[in-house]
Amino acid sequence: ALGGKALGAAAHGTVSGAATGSHPAAFAAVFVPMAVVAVVGAWVATRVVVREK
Repeated sequence: ALGGKALGAAAHGTVSGAATGSHPAAFAAVFVPMAVVAVVGAWVATRVVVREK
């Protein structure tokens, strides 16, 4: 059901035009910030210190 093109334009009766294909800028716009969040999270994880009670 999440196959994208498997249930794409033909199944929904819409016209497929410029909306199909890859969009490298859109990929970068999502991937780069998430990669930064992952790197910052990994760095923060190294800084966490468990305090002795």
